[in-house]
Amino acid sequence: MGSTTKRIPLLIQQLNRAILAARDVQLGTLLNDIITQFNALRADVAALRTRMNTVSLVSAGLAIKTSSSAVVKYTGTISAIVAGVPIRKTAGDMPALAGTLATAKSAAWAFYIDESGTLSVSAKTANANSHDAALALLPANPDNKALVGFVVIDNATGSNFVGGTTALDTASLTVTYYNAIGMTAFAAALASADLAALNER
Repeated sequence: MGSTTKRIPLLIQQLNRAILAARDVQLGTLLNDIITQFNALRADVAALRTRMNTVSLVSAGLAIKTSSSAVVKYTGTISAIVAGVPIRKTAGDMPALAGTLATAKSAAWAFYIDESGTLSVSAKTANANSHDAALALLPANPDNKALVGFVVIDNATGSNFVGGTTALDTASLTVTYYNAIGMTAFAAALASADLAALNER
């Protein structure tokens, strides 16, 4: 492998000088660029194939666990395909939210499932000035994980919201639960109106 790698620059130079026409177009360099681009394209296609084989199939039914709870639950059965592997997980709790949200600010958290059926939650987005701004800060979907859904919290309580501690039904706290169905790829910015079909207040 090492000797082959060392011989490639020499081969490129030889091809570049082989004949006048090859020298004029720098044939060796051109072929090397084509091979490099082909390998990059092959990697991109493999990644795209994995992403297209990752999808949430039904609504998970995200909701507050119980009255005065700081936990999000999924009331339905999670059904998804992750990297081509079918996954099914019966109703239960989502991982705890983490992070502190200042009053008069909004933030979002996303929930995922991987091919082993393990649930995870994203880090809290940065504090935003509005619900829509918080949506726009949601992270790109991780590789080999299906997006189950996400929550956006608008804090008008006058105090900090502390993930995993503050009850989700606290007065003046608006928690919006979105259930994801289908392949997901977030654009640079999302508006609430674009997500109306997912919105379950």
